[in-house]
This record gives sequence, C-alpha cells and structure tokens, in this order.
Amino acid sequence: MSFKRKLRKLINDPALFFSDSKMVKKIAGDDVKEISKVIQVAPKTKPKTNLDKASTNFKLTVEDTSIRSMKMIELSKNSLDEGDIKSAITFADRAVALDKFNIFAYIACCRAREKEEGQPLVMEYAKFIYELFPNNNLSKLNYARCAKAHGIYAESIKSIYMDLFDSDASEEILTEYIQYMWECKEAEKSIAILLIDRMQSHDYSDKTKALIGAYLFDAGLKKESLKLARILIDNKSARYVKKYSAYYYYLNSYYAIAKTESDKKNILMYEKIDKGEDELLDRIKLANRVVIVGNSPREIGKYKGADIDSSDLVIRFNNFPETEEIRKDYGSKCDIWVRSIGSWVDVRDERNFKHVVISGTNLLSRGFNLNHFLHFNEIDTEISVFNPQYHYELIQLLEGPPSAGLMLLYIVYRLKGRLIESDIFGFGFVDQLEEGVVNIGKSPAGVRHHWQAELDVYQSMLKGSL
Repeated sequence: MSFKRKLRKLINDPALFFSDSKMVKKIAGDDVKEISKVIQVAPKTKPKTNLDKASTNFKLTVEDTSIRSMKMIELSKNSLDEGDIKSAITFADRAVALDKFNIFAYIACCRAREKEEGQPLVMEYAKFIYELFPNNNLSKLNYARCAKAHGIYAESIKSIYMDLFDSDASEEILTEYIQYMWECKEAEKSIAILLIDRMQSHDYSDKTKALIGAYLFDAGLKKESLKLARILIDNKSARYVKKYSAYYYYLNSYYAIAKTESDKKNILMYEKIDKGEDELLDRIKLANRVVIVGNSPREIGKYKGADIDSSDLVIRFNNFPETEEIRKDYGSKCDIWVRSIGSWVDVRDERNFKHVVISGTNLLSRGFNLNHFLHFNEIDTEISVFNPQYHYELIQLLEGPPSAGLMLLYIVYRLKGRLIESDIFGFGFVDQLEEGVVNIGKSPAGVRHHWQAELDVYQSMLKGSL
C-alpha cells in the first residue's frame, strides 16, 4: 500500500483525530529524539479531511501495525486514568504484540502494572525493558523512575541517572537527576559544580534555576547561589525560590524578597520549624521514659494502654486511632505527633500536642510548601521536620527512604544510646506485607519503604549493635 493510501486510511479513521501539532512518525532505532507525539483517541471528534495539509505533517512512512500499537497505548493510558487497571494492562500488552520494537508500548506495560503488581515484578519488567533497549535514554529513564518510585537508592540507579545527565542536557533530565541525587544523599559540591557548568551552556527556565540555586546553597556554594538568585530577582521570578525554605530565608537576609504579608509569615514559619528541630531533640533527651507507639495491630488484646499513658513522653504517627475500644490496648496520650504531608492524613487539632513533626527527607532544603502550616504561627505547639543528618544516615543504611516510625526510633537510639523494647509498641514492619493484616491507623503501607531492611535495622538497634 502506497504512503498516500495509508495516509488517507489513517485520516479517515473516525476513531482518530490529528491537529497540526500531533503527528505520528515511524519509531526507528533507539534514538528517542526521532519519536514524535503519539496519536490522540477522540472518537466523537470529526476527523481531518485535508489530505494536502496532512501530507505536509506526515513525512515519514508509518506502518499500520505501528499505528495500531500507538493507538493501543493511548487506550491503555485512558483506562489507567479511569482506574481500570486490567484493561490498561490488556491494551498495553496488545501494543507490544503489534509492534515489538515500540519502546512506548513496553513502558505502557510497565506503567499499567505498577498500579497492580508489587515492587519486585514492576522492577523486573522495567529492568527487562532497559536490557532490551540498553542504549535508549527512554528505557534508562523508565527504569530509573521506577526505582525512584519504589525508593531504591542503589549505586546502579545513581549511575543510570548520571549517564542520562551526561548524555541529555534537557531540563527534564536535569531536574530528575537533581531530585533523585538529593533524596539519596546530602547535596555535594562535585554535583553542584557540574550544575554550574551545565547552566553556562544551556538556558534553563527560572523554575529550574531556583532548584539549582537551592542545591548550590545546600552544597555550601553560597556565593554562587546568591548570583543565581540575583538573576531570578531581576527576572521577577523570585517566587520560585519560596518552596526551598532554607534558601529563601537566606536570600531574604540579602535581598529582602519577603515583601507581602504571606511572604513574611513564610519567613516566621521557617524560623519556628528551624527552632523546633532543637526543641524536639531536647524533649527526647530530657524525658526519663520515651514511649513510641506505631500502628501495627500486634498490641490488640494486650491491655497496654495504661502503661503507655503513664510514660513521660508518648510519640504517635499519622492516623493513629483514638476510639474507646483501642485505648485499652494503645492508650490515648500523645505528646509528639509525627505526620506525613499527604492529604490522606486526618485533620487534627495540633494544639492537643506539644510537638508536631512533618516527615520527609531534608524538607527545608529540598522543597516544602509551608503555606499549609502557617497556622502554627498562631499557636503555641512546636513544629519541626526530621533532622537531615540523622535522616541521611538512615538512608545510607537502608539504601532507601526510612518510614517515619523507624526514623523516630533511630533518633531516640542516637540521642539515648539505646532502645528499650518494653517502651516500643505497635511496630511490626513486615506485618503489612502479610495478607489480611490491617494497619490500625488505616494509613497506606508505602511502596517506597524497604520493610525487611527496616526490621533488620530495628533489631540491630535493640541489640545495640548498629
């Protein structure tokens, strides 16, 4: 079939709609740059009929199987958006069957399976794609993204991100590279210097410059971070810096960029959180008995509630239950509430606690929206984030992000020099991996945490051998 006949058939298909900017190209070789935007499925939209105009856009020959494969990918994406995981997997598998050289089809399979299958299977599939297209940046990025989504901070993944950074100067890759490396370990001068060199030859958006500036600041290159901030201010883009609280606070002492009432509240909030970090550590150090209560169901029926409530300091997490039925086993006292940023965490009156900890890796430097917590400026309750030093130490032990529970256990261990098993309740770590075990706090188990590794670290702390 000639190219014009194929094109005519493609255009007159009522299930397809093409605008001037949406083209289909032949997927050739392993070069991602040769691949253009994919077909958009819009059955109710009247198809284009101007063959001459369309011929201008479609310069490369497209095989019918490749077209159908791309269409299956779009159907898979639509099913995924609608929450129909099984259909998404089916369509993605068909896309692969139609065109075994279509890397987008394999990645669609990976995306669909990520919603249904466990970490090992998804990572195995992502690795399979990576090995099938070893020189393709798209397969590398897919593998690295899957690893990041599952909290895998291995050296092999860092190497892939470095390869991507070296071979692709795009803003997307640079941003992914910084975010991943900054999650895994503290900001490093060697990486900061690479970023400075890259900026000299590429013009990135002000939003990305703000990210780079925050990284430079955290890596100790304050003079260079000030120069970059000056560019942002001159471009009237200082607003992009606000999410990087430590950097924003530092810049304000030089350039007075906090001008509105909201900006000034943001500065006050940073000061309160920064001060709160020491307050949290002091509370733990000074308490005679610190009890940490997790949300594992293993304490049900043990009637430990009164013992828990009799301690000096009680720490609880996220959606810990407060029902009368649960109190006999878990108690009700809570001095320190540790919570995630996610909207799935119940809204509670923070004035009922002495201290609130927002969990996450190096939040004040890496990026943290303080606007959701500005009300702490008006109440006496202390607030803080995790100590970055302790957090990164634990990340190195796990090669992944620690759960909030293990993080608090580690802080107590480091400050007290020991963990007392009789002061720890509701921690199983691997409980949620067993079928039928329900977290009493009704909180998601989190696919990014390495539960067996966390259990091993916890047992080492109990033995005092960490």
